[in-house]
Amino acid sequence: MPVSSGDLNSSFLFYRQPLYISIGIFCILTLLLLGWLKVTYGSFSIGNAKKKWKENIEMRKRYDDLFATRNNLMYHISWAKSRGEKEQARSMMQQLDKVDKVSEYYYIPLSFTFNLLLCK
Repeated sequence: MPVSSGDLNSSFLFYRQPLYISIGIFCILTLLLLGWLKVTYGSFSIGNAKKKWKENIEMRKRYDDLFATRNNLMYHISWAKSRGEKEQARSMMQQLDKVDKVSEYYYIPLSFTFNLLLCK
């Protein structure tokens, strides 16, 4: 019995169906990855995302160092006050003010960064 052309087309599509499904899944996953990169780092480029990640790590390290310096100064100021060395405490309080001004530059509240990510 001869096979009609309609049967050939339907069998061809049937055998190609897993290929079409896998291509569709690949495209969806690629779009999800690109969307995540854009929302998280503001760019579709993985290189730019790595660069921003490194900048954020450096900024956090700098802020942590400033915070440790601030805690150290607070400890020494209280120690100087308890010993009655008011001049030394005043000079350290000036240093503390300088550290606070610098650390304000690095401090960004979490809610602010989250809003920035949503607004891009």
